[in-house]
Amino acid sequence: MSTVPKPSTRERLLNAAGGLFYAEGYDISIDRIAERASLAKPTVYAHFASKEALIEAVLDIQSVDFFADLDAEISRRAGDPFEQLMAAFDLLVVGLPDPDYRGLRLC
Repeated sequence: MSTVPKPSTRERLLNAAGGLFYAEGYDISIDRIAERASLAKPTVYAHFASKEALIEAVLDIQSVDFFADLDAEISRRAGDPFEQLMAAFDLLVVGLPDPDYRGLRLC
């Protein structure tokens, strides 16, 4: 029987923050992020020195994910330089317009 590993506290915080940033923008309070992750506010600060550090971590993950997707898409379009060039633009507009978008694209 295979079991899915439980997300770490850090992953829970990143997922909660990412979802809230996406839906409501960056003005979300640490209290709301902690509540969404079902954690206490001091736990947030035990993992991230500030809200800005949490925002940076969420954006770092999104950046890594985007560039991994871009590399895969460019490889998929091998042999067609124009299509390879367009890959970045095509990925940027996936799912847009999204009325729930407030500043952070979750891949």
